[in-house]
Amino acid sequence: MLLSLSVCPDNCVPLVRDGAHVALKAAARNHRSDEVVAWSACVTLRTMSLHYENTAALVRDGAHTAVITAAQDHSGSLRVVRAATIALRNLALAPGNAVPLVIGGAHTAVMAAMRGYFSGDMEVAWAACSALRFLSFAADNAVPLVRDRAHTAVMAAARAHIDEVLVVRAACGTLANLSRTADCRAGLARDGVGKFVVFASERHRADATVKDYCRRVVL
Repeated sequence: MLLSLSVCPDNCVPLVRDGAHVALKAAARNHRSDEVVAWSACVTLRTMSLHYENTAALVRDGAHTAVITAAQDHSGSLRVVRAATIALRNLALAPGNAVPLVIGGAHTAVMAAMRGYFSGDMEVAWAACSALRFLSFAADNAVPLVRDRAHTAVMAAARAHIDEVLVVRAACGTLANLSRTADCRAGLARDGVGKFVVFASERHRADATVKDYCRRVVL
C-alpha cells in the first residue's frame, strides 16, 4: 500500500509527515528475513528520499538504519541492494545528514554494496560513489572515511566501470573532497590516489568535470 502511494510525487511529503516511514522501518524490522518486505521498504524509502524536504526527518527517525540492515540481510538480492544504495545516496545529499549517516554506518554499507555480489552493476557503483561523495563534503567525515578506506573503494569502483563517466566523476569528486583535509593526504597518497587521478583524467580527457575534480586533489 505505501509503495503504491509513494509512486505519486504529491504523496511523498505528506506520507513522511504522517509517519509512514516509521511504519516501514517497523515492518522491515519485524520481517527481516522476508526479501519482498525488505525490497518494498527500500524502494518506498528510496522514493520518499527523492524529496529533499523529507531527508532530515527520514534520518532523524532512523530510516537509514532500516535500509542499511535490509542491504546487509539481503546482500544477494540485486533489487534490495540497488534500492538501498540509491536511498542512502539520496539521504546523503542533505548536508545536515552527512555526519549522522557516517556515524550510523551508511558509508560502510554502500562500500559493501559496491564490493559485493553486484560490484559489476553500474547503478550500484554510481549510487555508492555518489553517496560517498556527498558524505565527504562534511569535513568531520574525512578522517573516518579514509580510515574505513572509502577512497580505495571508490577507486576500485571507478576502475571497474572506467567507461561510465558518472561513476568516475563521483569517485574523483570523493577523492577531491577527502584531500581537503590535511590529515588524510598521507594515507591517500600512500594508497595510490595520485596515480589514479592521472589515469582517470587521461581516460576522460574530454570530460571537464572529471578533469576539474582531478585537479582539485591535493596530496
